[in-house]
Amino acid sequence: MPVLAALTAADLRQVVLRFRDALRDHQEELNRLNVYPVPDGDTGTNMLLTLRAGLSAGETAGTEAGIGLLAERIARGALLGARGNSGVILSQMIRGAAEAMAGLADATPADLARTWLCQEASLAP
Repeated sequence: MPVLAALTAADLRQVVLRFRDALRDHQEELNRLNVYPVPDGDTGTNMLLTLRAGLSAGETAGTEAGIGLLAERIARGALLGARGNSGVILSQMIRGAAEAMAGLADATPADLARTWLCQEASLAP
């Protein structure tokens, strides 16, 4: 596999699709982990449905969109389609990454590092 100099919108789509597949593969396992605030057993399901909503919204960005626009659409779709606490939390993590990629055509390693720094800052007390 070649080393990428930058992540394109097409690459981001693949990353999110693989994340969706991983959530689907471990959905029941994640459902069993759910204990707070109510042990209702739907954490994995809610995360999967939230990500699917984000992916669906991402399709509206078109194939020529830059990574910033695609990330923005995925984030908005995830927020609007968020299910339960776990879905809202996931949508906010996606939003943080999208904010760090705003306006970018492609994301360099430094840009990607900034997305994680934004996440860390949003979690700080």
